[in-house]
Amino acid sequence: MTKIILHGGFTRDDNESNRSYYREITKDLGEGSTVLVVLFAREVDEYPDLMKDEINKLTQSTNKHLNIVQASEDEFMKQVKGSDAVVIRGGDTAKLMEVFKRHPEFMEAVKDKVVAGSSAGAYLFSRYYHSGTRNKVFEGLGILPIRIACHYGSKELEGRGNPLEQLEEYPHDLELVVLKDYKWRVFKI
Repeated sequence: MTKIILHGGFTRDDNESNRSYYREITKDLGEGSTVLVVLFAREVDEYPDLMKDEINKLTQSTNKHLNIVQASEDEFMKQVKGSDAVVIRGGDTAKLMEVFKRHPEFMEAVKDKVVAGSSAGAYLFSRYYHSGTRNKVFEGLGILPIRIACHYGSKELEGRGNPLEQLEEYPHDLELVVLKDYKWRVFKI
């Protein structure tokens, strides 16, 4: 069974909700497990600082030794197959979606693994998502039968319209998932 953890955004901040998110990622991993960190939603010049932050948060969440690796587009599927967990950092959803659309075999490769996605990383798994920066609903990869809004009620994204009202226009047989900043939820498929 694949464990998918969706996070509402802003993993950069240090608070108990974010710490519990990282503990959830690592709690079922064994000693020496490989965690693949995906930063494709961000600019390349941000990678060193983001990777340092992810390593810090992941290592502080457990007393197990983890092999934490940064994903590269050239080796992506090979890295996914060799990992025990995949952590997808947020950023530009369109940029992230572009990479994942080139890898339709991703979900088969993460079968029985832990996969975590924050904000843009969470949107990937949805059927429909509301982008706060674009104030519009877009299609995700449809892995989970959900409509989702991350950063719900966020002070940093005020004035983005009403995401719930916009998502109401999409099929009601899809669960509506609302995640505030720092909040997270587990799905198992």
